Amino acid sequence: SKYAKKHGNVTIKYVQFTDYSQPNKALANGNIDLNAFQDYAFLDNWNKENHGNIKAIARTTLNPIRLYTKKGYKSVKELPKGAQIAIPNDAVNESRSLVALQSAGLIKLKKDVAEKTPTDITKNSKKLKIKLVDSSQTARSLGSVDAAFVNNDFVLAAGLKFKSAIYVE
Repeated sequence: SKYAKKHGNVTIKYVQFTDYSQPNKALANGNIDLNAFQDYAFLDNWNKENHGNIKAIARTTLNPIRLYTKKGYKSVKELPKGAQIAIPNDAVNESRSLVALQSAGLIKLKKDVAEKTPTDITKNSKKLKIKLVDSSQTARSLGSVDAAFVNNDFVLAAGLKFKSAIYVE
């Protein structure tokens, strides 16, 4: 890379975190030098909530959040009335999940709200029950809910396959 040519070899040490609250804290505390796991909305929200000033220095990929089920449903249209849907409880992924449910035609949301929460649902004809769960636990909740949004970071570890999602953001 250009950096390596200019500054010499670079050693990268990979550090794995178990939840989304840790990487930015570690960066702010100087325990790591950079991280790559979040979109701009998540970073902006984290900075606001934690009085942080972390800045993006480069782009990486942003992967869609996916809806999974272990109840045998082949599509979101098969979800029954009153289905319980687990979604991540962090502000950005909570909002992404709700917007995905709206895009799938299952709910309607208020238009004038940036970060959506379940209280912003204006129409829910299937009477879906939204269950807020830590992002790292949505896949584990699949045994007790009808469907769950699972962030890409946790798909493979949970034994899920990307192609088995019944809806992709």
